[in-house]
Amino acid sequence: AKVAVLTMILEATANMLKDVPSRFTDVPVGQWYTGYVNVATNLGILNGYPDGTFKPNNNITQAEALTIVLRLLGYNDNLPGDWPFDYVVQANLLNLVTGDFSASIPATRGTVATLVANALTKNMVSYDKDAGTFPDVLPAKTLINRYFGGEVSSVIADVKTVDLAAAGANYHTMVVGEDGTDVPSLSLKVAKDVKVSG
Repeated sequence: AKVAVLTMILEATANMLKDVPSRFTDVPVGQWYTGYVNVATNLGILNGYPDGTFKPNNNITQAEALTIVLRLLGYNDNLPGDWPFDYVVQANLLNLVTGDFSASIPATRGTVATLVANALTKNMVSYDKDAGTFPDVLPAKTLINRYFGGEVSSVIADVKTVDLAAAGANYHTMVVGEDGTDVPSLSLKVAKDVKVSG
């Protein structure tokens, strides 16, 4: 709930709603998470459990985290099939998940961060009730564009090697372009008190 609300830049709203009763019987007023749960529930990002609980102290599964991330993109329970298969299939079609994804195991912070990072550049969608589908009606609207007002650079490259020098010196980064070839090194001037490891 918190990651979803932070992604939507609605933390101030969550702070305003922390003392408002939740629709869930196990989400008391005034807890650190109450406002986040209220915002995410109101926006349809999460639904809680059929018995009217949220289970705030339980681990979230990878399937539940994936569902929240896809809902940030505009997908909902109108996806074909039963949960969690419907969301897992859609996430795989969008290349949000990797081969080590397992729907039923608890999601780590790293898993959630990877899902959100992978979703940032995906196009948002809207459900067409008449057609019964999710057409890509927002082709120029990605999560990063909608909530952060920016675009990820079209020059996407992975760090290949880092040539480290003394603190305060220039750091040269060799990168590999999308086509697998080396891209000329990038140079960063780093503050003297920055420590670089790894």
